[in-house]
Amino acid sequence: MNNLLEKIKNIPTHIKILICILIGSFLVKLYFVFAVSDYQNYLYSDMKGYWARALQRYTSGSNPVGQTIIWPPVYHYYLAGLFSILSYIGLFEKKLEVILVLNIIFSTASVLFVYLISKQFLSTHFSLIVSVFYAFTYPLIYINAFVMSEPTCLFLLLAAIYLLLTYTDRKLILFLAGILFGYAVGIRPSIGLLGLSCAGYIFFTGGKNIKSFSRTIIFLIGFFIIVLSISVENYNVSQGRLKGLSAHGGANFLLRQCRVGKIICKVTDGMYVLSPPIFNAYPELRQIETVRTRMPFYNQKYFYKKGIECIMEKPLETLGGNFLLFKTLFWGPFFPGRSDVYGYDTFMSIFNTMIFFMFISLGLLFIPFKKGLLPRSKNIFLLSIICWILFTCYLFSTGQRQLLPGIFAIYILFFSLMSSLKK
Repeated sequence: MNNLLEKIKNIPTHIKILICILIGSFLVKLYFVFAVSDYQNYLYSDMKGYWARALQRYTSGSNPVGQTIIWPPVYHYYLAGLFSILSYIGLFEKKLEVILVLNIIFSTASVLFVYLISKQFLSTHFSLIVSVFYAFTYPLIYINAFVMSEPTCLFLLLAAIYLLLTYTDRKLILFLAGILFGYAVGIRPSIGLLGLSCAGYIFFTGGKNIKSFSRTIIFLIGFFIIVLSISVENYNVSQGRLKGLSAHGGANFLLRQCRVGKIICKVTDGMYVLSPPIFNAYPELRQIETVRTRMPFYNQKYFYKKGIECIMEKPLETLGGNFLLFKTLFWGPFFPGRSDVYGYDTFMSIFNTMIFFMFISLGLLFIPFKKGLLPRSKNIFLLSIICWILFTCYLFSTGQRQLLPGIFAIYILFFSLMSSLKK
């Protein structure tokens, strides 16, 4: 016992603080989900869609259209796999609770990766501050109460980024980073463009030579192995209808560029509706109330063509109007917007103001860059992540959920700016 106490006493202070942050994050999220939220009544809308499709796949009753026509299917593939495991070990009746606990574990582990990534940019002191902010960011607590893909996706994304930042010269680890990133993109294809930042970072920081090129290729091989495997499974499940990671990229493009309130798609096996939360919350932003079609979402070229027609018809008005929608990244609806959950209005308002202030403060980064107070390559890597997220939002969808993959980058860059001011 004395030896154990001595070992605990010898643990560095910053590690003790980090452990406290992780435990605190886990307990707060656990309490929020199971003591504060009404999680058993949250299986509606997107959550119901994931759940129903996962149950359908688990029971081998796969409907080739229903399984793949809307939303990226990988997340409900993952849920169906968990259902099989839980059934085998006798916990099938507790499947919802187990999945939410896994959300909390992934979310807490993400805090650890944010700390480890922060250490690449900041002192231990500032890295711990970033970890506290990330651990207790309200949307990242709130999202764990729902059957949503973000906790799993963010965990995989942050793990991949940590590996490629830390082991840029280790080919096997870069291959693993590519695999993790591939799964993250499979779950949420909207972060796919971040792969350009990852590949660019590996190549340009490795010396821009044959060795750095080979490392980049190894990362991309890991990435494409997963993406192609997912695409093949989607193709098989959909009986050749879905060629890629998701069926509704074109529909999202049409919704965003034409500012459509909803698309109602009637096909042989039923009716599917896509309705962006921002246009439900702010109907005055809509240009078109409803688009009705019998064209399945699989035919993405049709929807992309319709979106481009909107741009070409009124290019300046579309360009300006779409930029105005960026305000919803900070003050728009956060799906699923359950304002009846404890602290939602108060804490979301605090978060919105804080993240907006941090975001606009990044415009001052040119000062420490110009003075050579911050390493450019790594900070530009984080800036590029934010830029790709904004670009994706401009093209396809704008809402606070889309900002979640970039929150860690905003925090790190903001505190990098603050630390540079002390020099």
